[in-house]
Amino acid sequence: MLEAFLSLKAFYYSNAGQQELSLNQPAFINKIASEIEPIEKQIKALQAKNNQSQALDHFVNNSIEIMSEALAEKDQIIRELQQQLTQKEVPHE
Repeated sequence: MLEAFLSLKAFYYSNAGQQELSLNQPAFINKIASEIEPIEKQIKALQAKNNQSQALDHFVNNSIEIMSEALAEKDQIIRELQQQLTQKEVPHE
């Protein structure tokens, strides 16, 4: 992909008035670098945003799991207390 990009740019710059453009020429490399650097920054910004989103998703999923476990424990405690209460209310003969 990068090779195709560089070839396309070499063709573009050679047709824009540059003679005998070579991939080894510093001017060409500098032009390509100046075009790639903003793209690199955009990619890094998107990756950082994606990482934050993934971290938030992970936090939310963990929170939901913890809440579900807590609710299940609450239900179990309520059942146990109801059983204890029922046992105390039943007169022993």
